[in-house]
Amino acid sequence: MAAMLAGKQASGGARVLVIYSEREETPKNISEMFGESVQLIKVDMSSLKGKLISFFIVRKLLKSFGVSVVILHSSFAGFIGRISSLLIGSEFRLFYIPHCISFMRKDAGQFKKTIFLFLEWVAALKRCTYLACSESERKIIQAYIPFRECRLVENAVEMPPVVSVETSKRAKTVMTVGGIRPQKGPREYAEIARAFSTIMPDVEFVWIGDGDPELKKVLVDAGVRVTGWLERSEVCEQLRLAGVYVSTAHWEGMPVSVIEAMYSQLPVVASRCAGNVDVVKHEDNGWLFDLPAEACERIENLFRDPGLAEQTAKRAYADACTRFTPERYFQTMSDIMQPSTL
Repeated sequence: MAAMLAGKQASGGARVLVIYSEREETPKNISEMFGESVQLIKVDMSSLKGKLISFFIVRKLLKSFGVSVVILHSSFAGFIGRISSLLIGSEFRLFYIPHCISFMRKDAGQFKKTIFLFLEWVAALKRCTYLACSESERKIIQAYIPFRECRLVENAVEMPPVVSVETSKRAKTVMTVGGIRPQKGPREYAEIARAFSTIMPDVEFVWIGDGDPELKKVLVDAGVRVTGWLERSEVCEQLRLAGVYVSTAHWEGMPVSVIEAMYSQLPVVASRCAGNVDVVKHEDNGWLFDLPAEACERIENLFRDPGLAEQTAKRAYADACTRFTPERYFQTMSDIMQPSTL
């Protein structure tokens, strides 16, 4: 979304500077994603030393470029950006998009969550507007940080033109996309795959992505085909030809991969967690589940009833085309960034 927004702003004549750091899953063609009109500055934040130095580098860049608007993407960037901008004399408006705020995590104990919240309060000394990507995230931010404004800007997805594939011609494949980490529920996905192998042995389970070696082994041992990270064009093609999309996430801000599946006219079966419940309307444009056994039942129904799968996928596609468009996202962001709204 950062690339989509920056490109749109630059095409409108604005001078856009993007400060970024690379991670393992950072696309190799990142400069192509932003385009020539966007200036990219890479700052190393991979080591502890790099993280500490980045505060001073970001502060220097903010002062030297005379920016008027700063948009911070992700929790780490949000912390560095706000702390770095404390006591800077120049006037600029600050917007912070956590993309799933840190204290929504369910893999952290209460002590760790308290630390996350404390750091958010420290960073919130710098006046900024929070932009939540889902209603679930907005509610939790507003509950824990009531002294800062929080607005809702739902995620958007820019997809290539979809070539429709009849349900009967789709592969007997269950698919998910994302990093292999606790948040995405790889153990639950493996449990569903293992259980489903006795229901419909000819259905293949696929995980597009990579990550934790131990969790990856859990998936492979359950018969899941793990592809590793693929180029986005390959992911879109895989989704277009799959049979069912399954999300086993434990929490989300707002799941882009689920929206991409909806754009791909793929029926979605998703865990009932924050983020997923903001996208999937149960028994309308998809299904929500609490237990792996429920997911197995939903998946089986979709493979045995192609008509049901097709009708659900069409409703999901219609929702995606009206609710999660780049045009809607740009307009909402433009309205919020108007000085009169602050």
